Amino acid sequence: GCSDGDFCNGEEVCEAETGCQVGLVLDCSDGLNCTIDDCDPLVGCSNAPDDTQCGDGVLCTTDTCDGLLGCVNLVDDEACSDGLGCTVDVCDAITGCSSTPSSALCNDGIFCTIDACSAVTGCSHTTDDSACDDGIGCTVDDCGVQSGCLYSTESALCDDGIDCTLDSCSAVSDCVHDTSSCNCLV
Repeated sequence: GCSDGDFCNGEEVCEAETGCQVGLVLDCSDGLNCTIDDCDPLVGCSNAPDDTQCGDGVLCTTDTCDGLLGCVNLVDDEACSDGLGCTVDVCDAITGCSSTPSSALCNDGIFCTIDACSAVTGCSHTTDDSACDDGIGCTVDDCGVQSGCLYSTESALCDDGIDCTLDSCSAVSDCVHDTSSCNCLV
């Protein structure tokens, strides 16, 4: 007969000598800084998670309040994306975002290009004609950004200065000086 119907006031008791005694007020604190601890007179304690209490100031973390663990700040590497395919984008829970260039991510599969990653512009592929050197003196060795090594023969590079020789370039054996079409001493 002593209950006042308010769960927050605790359970009232009846003592024979003094009558109804006030109960102990409920302590609704769950020990977590991110929950709103409240007492409803009809149902008792409630501890509602409040994510706004968990902001850590790091833009790339997802800050939430877990009803058992408290604040949870999960890193989200995708939030750090700089839009460049050759940077490794990482979120650190303390320092925030970092994007590290990785030239290995720029490999175009073409042997004669120098593949590099810039943290500002992304991948670049610079041709290196020297990587295409075939060891034949009369070929022009070029590196194409999309095609790789290209070789063209240039007979003009084989001119030996002798008028009666037919000078040509062979992509296999270098310069050829044919004397069969004329009668001259070489």
